Amino acid sequence: MRMWLSRVATFAGAAALAVAPVGLVPPAAAATGVNWSSADFHGYATGTEVHFGALPVSGTNTAEIDQAISAASTSTAGLSSALSSEFGLQVQPAEPASVHAYGTGTGIRLALGSAAASIAGQAQQVAPPDNPPVTDSISTPSQLAPLISASLLTGQGAAVWNANSCPIGQDISYGLGDAAAVGILNTGSGPTITTAGTGTSAAQTTSSTYLTPNGDGTWGLSTTAADIIAPLTVNIGGQVELEVAVKSAGGVNDPVSLTARTTGESTGASVKLSTDDILTVNLVAGGTTTNVITIPLSSVGAGGLHIPLSTSNLGGTLTTLSGAASGVASTIPSVGPVVTGVLSNPTVTGLLNQVGTSVSQVTNQVATVDLGYIDVDVEPHAIGGSQSSPPTVVGGTEAAGALDLLHVHVGVSASAGGSQLSVPSQLANIADLIAGHLEASSNLAAAIECNIPVLKSPSVGTVAPGGSFTYTIDVPNTNVAYLVDCDLTDMTVSDHITDYRADPAFTVTGATGGDAGPATITKNAPNDYTVTWTGESYKYATPLNPPLVFTIDVSVPAGSPAGVIQDVATATATTANCQGQAAANAGVLTGSYAVQAPAVSAAGATTAQAQSKLPFTGAMGGPWQPWAGLGLL
Repeated sequence: MRMWLSRVATFAGAAALAVAPVGLVPPAAAATGVNWSSADFHGYATGTEVHFGALPVSGTNTAEIDQAISAASTSTAGLSSALSSEFGLQVQPAEPASVHAYGTGTGIRLALGSAAASIAGQAQQVAPPDNPPVTDSISTPSQLAPLISASLLTGQGAAVWNANSCPIGQDISYGLGDAAAVGILNTGSGPTITTAGTGTSAAQTTSSTYLTPNGDGTWGLSTTAADIIAPLTVNIGGQVELEVAVKSAGGVNDPVSLTARTTGESTGASVKLSTDDILTVNLVAGGTTTNVITIPLSSVGAGGLHIPLSTSNLGGTLTTLSGAASGVASTIPSVGPVVTGVLSNPTVTGLLNQVGTSVSQVTNQVATVDLGYIDVDVEPHAIGGSQSSPPTVVGGTEAAGALDLLHVHVGVSASAGGSQLSVPSQLANIADLIAGHLEASSNLAAAIECNIPVLKSPSVGTVAPGGSFTYTIDVPNTNVAYLVDCDLTDMTVSDHITDYRADPAFTVTGATGGDAGPATITKNAPNDYTVTWTGESYKYATPLNPPLVFTIDVSVPAGSPAGVIQDVATATATTANCQGQAAANAGVLTGSYAVQAPAVSAAGATTAQAQSKLPFTGAMGGPWQPWAGLGLL
């Protein structure tokens, strides 16, 4: 659960009610990047822990099942165009152009032939406005029976967006799909696939879009899809089981993640797979377990691995695998009535019965039995391209790639005396299972300058000669502080005070605030001061800590000419302990706010007279007067 969302309701309301004091102007864009409000980017990520196509009839899968699906997308131009994955699964529906972030997660999706897909455990969220995440969980979903059983299916979606301030240390959009104790084709007989346990062994996928520091004070856009692949057990027909596990050396189900990163600069874009897991494949035949392969995924070469599951490379005996194939023949037909009952398609039963008869005939004469194969791929490819096509990487502005980590093909083929035996096509292609499907795409036109939200205000709008006033600086601005989910460390707050219009005189008499030591007051020239605090820090907390408050006391001598004083407050800090996205640690944020106020009245004017010369912003005489006052100022 992303922690920033627990605070959205509080601060969204505060932001809506906040009114900038008269005389405030927003900070200028940084020289090294574009301001967040001017940024141009779009990206998405999606993951599917298991995509399963079973019992093909005339080239169309009788059943298609997708387990633990997640997606996240974002665009400064709005999400008005729908997105789909390589599998044709919806990543994001067409949304109004005002929506800039979308996150969704689904526990499981079942599609039977041409019938509409049945989805369980789906949640989705958009922004703006910023709202808490949406979660949907369902136990033992009856609408998926008898082809699918599950103890718990969960989806989660989250999104956050602000037109003027960057979300830092959290996801712009986020999706999660989770599935526990799932059985596919769990009809009580015939081929079955158990794809998840419970707890930490549950199948899970997450997708996110987020900002990452470039290391030069600017920020880039990254998108990540990650899958936790639960142990897979494919029961081909009672006597043959295929066991596949992707775990760390310590036996933990770690995520396998694909990240597309852009910097918005001339270089730095990348598409990278991250995993230190170990792949283990076992074949259980006739009660005997044979380890097919155990290999760290990091050691799989660019060409990947092709692992045939046959007597020729497993050392199995003819009797064991022949008996196992007979088991397939005897149990496959029993699936036919189940699927037929759902689809009302009698063709399925006839085809599956034909498969069973063919297997029985084959197993009486075979010398070599192949039960399928496993392909392992650790090299991302271009989205929508072939497995050998390289991912898209352009300078620092574009990165996109996709990956199918495991492709498990279940099907029976046979040969004798060096000759391939004739086997019906339905037998050769019982099912295809892809585990660890990942897609990530990121496009960023120019690096982004992300600011610390700073708030600055004077205690009065006008001061008479001989009077005094106080500037107050809040870091961060509480109206949008929820957007920064990190500690702000090594913070320097610098305040520069000069004359803005005409030549008013003033003196900085003191400065307080912060917790790292006293401020340094430097007189650069007459009517030109710099006040600096160094070594400050702001700690993240839930609920949010109050802002750091800094104050500067200023006096105006009795003989000062009239004019306007300007104050520019600037805060620079490094992010640390980011809660929702550790990738944002060690980023640099610089925020500033300028105040052209207060005005110094003409010498000899009273305070009351000076105040009467301010633009009128009260509640008398109609709504035009506040706007007229602002224009005069």
